[in-house]
Amino acid sequence: VITPDDSSVSVIGSQDATTCHIVVLRDETSGVTALCHLDGSNTHQGLSDMLTKLETLSRARGVPTDPLRVDCHVVGGFLDDRGYSHHLTKEIIRIFSGHGTDIHLRTACFTDLNNRYSRGVHWPVVYGIAVNVATGE
Repeated sequence: VITPDDSSVSVIGSQDATTCHIVVLRDETSGVTALCHLDGSNTHQGLSDMLTKLETLSRARGVPTDPLRVDCHVVGGFLDDRGYSHHLTKEIIRIFSGHGTDIHLRTACFTDLNNRYSRGVHWPVVYGIAVNVATGE
């Protein structure tokens, strides 16, 4: 989780998400941005901690947080044979839908929306994401 005026970091990102998912959250009012790479282990705790830190930093920057409005981008996962991606996608959506924060899904490039079929094998299309912390681009 990072503020837009951090002097040490200009871009945050992650890559190599196959069955994993990468989640980016950004409060457009404060510019506070958070990113995590989820593999299905402690997903609820990871997302809850990320949202709490995002809310804390946004509040410290003077943004009203009742509720905070957060843009959400999720990439990763594909139609893997074991169904790991599908399970993780459902878990992420369930966690966000039950949270008190006003979360707006802006990018949904996961599971069947992130799948290509080549030579009899399913593959992800998008493996990573990066965000300019100053602009959100």
